[in-house]
Amino acid sequence: MIYIINPNKIKLTAAKLIKEDNEAFEKESINTIPRIKFLDKFIELEQLIRKIAKEKNVNFINNRGQEKLDSLNSLIYGLFRQLLINEKQYHDLKNINRFRNLVVHGEINSIEPKIIEQIQSIINHLETKIFVNDNNI
Repeated sequence: MIYIINPNKIKLTAAKLIKEDNEAFEKESINTIPRIKFLDKFIELEQLIRKIAKEKNVNFINNRGQEKLDSLNSLIYGLFRQLLINEKQYHDLKNINRFRNLVVHGEINSIEPKIIEQIQSIINHLETKIFVNDNNI
């Protein structure tokens, strides 16, 4: 099967996300955070997700019946399927990952602090719920 890549996909996705959550995408604001700070926090989140996925043997079978562990979206879905995160956290993580792609591709230059707070909240949840529960078994 051949997929044709739409060269405007990133711009269309950016426009859609901006429309959905305008506060997180304000162009210029005194309170915005540089994208490097966002990326540093995102890297922390991704490393934690990968660590948990490895320790919890999170796996995801794609629509072709193949085990797929490499993409972050697959790991996020695996965490959700194994009930390590709830539905809201699952959707938040997917949106944060999409947001990250827009930042990396230069569609967004600065970020509202609430995105960093949202990432930290998920990190806190993963660290406390998952790792603390392991110690209590």
